[in-house]
Amino acid sequence: MKKFILFFAVIIIAFLGLSCSKGDTGPTGAQGLAGPTGNDGYLVMQFQDGNFPSSTYTGTKDTRIINGGTSTYNFGDCFNLEFGNDAGRVWRLLISFDVSAISVSATVKSAYLTMYCNSANGSVDAVVYKVTKNWTEGTGDCGGTPNVNASWNYYNGSANAWTTPGGDYDVATQSEVKTVTTAGYYTIKLNTQMVQEWVNNPSQNYGLIVKSLNETSGYLANSDKKSTDVTQRPKLTIYYTLP
Repeated sequence: MKKFILFFAVIIIAFLGLSCSKGDTGPTGAQGLAGPTGNDGYLVMQFQDGNFPSSTYTGTKDTRIINGGTSTYNFGDCFNLEFGNDAGRVWRLLISFDVSAISVSATVKSAYLTMYCNSANGSVDAVVYKVTKNWTEGTGDCGGTPNVNASWNYYNGSANAWTTPGGDYDVATQSEVKTVTTAGYYTIKLNTQMVQEWVNNPSQNYGLIVKSLNETSGYLANSDKKSTDVTQRPKLTIYYTLP
């Protein structure tokens, strides 16, 4: 009888081991997010049993910021969101998502930023950080409007300069680094604690800055929040548990 019980226990453990090893493929078509479908480094077991509710958000504001001769220009209404190094100028991207609908008592398990790259020039190591000042999007077109709203030098016009030109962000909140070389969807796993702080304190959510890790070569052009193809708009997907 003891041998039978031991054999049965081994079978159960083996079955659980197989179940737990099932890899997750990350956010795909669910929640209207037409993102990548292959395994992309997401957490194992994250979605296996459907235990974690999820919420997906489209960006509420976004803009690109550029150094050099346009460092005071706002591009808030431009349709392209570029970051990297384009012809010797550094471009970065600011984007914000409203996550206040998630209960402040929720525990964030993981979060992902998904974007659609219209075109890629070279290889870009994309990385994301938490912005620490409340910037304004603005209405500058692709030609730019100087001295208003968010730009490389200012978070809200010429009277409100970033502490450091190029945007103030917390280096401790660095995301994973995602290498992008071709057009298409790509997803970046974000710093979980950063998103948890947004959920706990929505008023302190100033969004993200997306940039190239080295900013010496290569750039990406991405669809913005007004893209006519809604699946190509920047998306934030959060997986969490409730008490």
